[in-house]
Amino acid sequence: MIDWFPPTSGDSPARSLARWHGIVSLRRAARAIDALEPVLYVHLDREVGEAMPVVSASITRAEWHQVEQTYTIKPKSLPQLAMEAQWVIDGIDAEEYAVVHDTVPRLMRWVVLRGFAGRYRRAARLRWEAGSDARLVEAS
Repeated sequence: MIDWFPPTSGDSPARSLARWHGIVSLRRAARAIDALEPVLYVHLDREVGEAMPVVSASITRAEWHQVEQTYTIKPKSLPQLAMEAQWVIDGIDAEEYAVVHDTVPRLMRWVVLRGFAGRYRRAARLRWEAGSDARLVEAS
């Protein structure tokens, strides 16, 4: 079976086989995510439609900000926050962008938008381009 996956660019047969197994695993993961999507969207829609109004009526904006800082912002590194921020703004409309834009302090916003945009775009391109399975496996 190893002969069926000849090494490429100096790879050993074992490395080629490992890459092939990684591609298969990525495809299985993609199918599992596709199967989860309809169930997850129903859950998230319900959460936004039912739970968030209760939360909004139960705590102040300052309390929400403190929770967000304590559990979402402070435990993460700058690169992690920057990549997450890039993901959040990727594809949102102008009104949503304005909310995110106005929430982040000016210097941090500059760092995120200028310092991590290229890195995020490269990672997103690698993640989503057709035929990028092998490169994903090599990158991991």
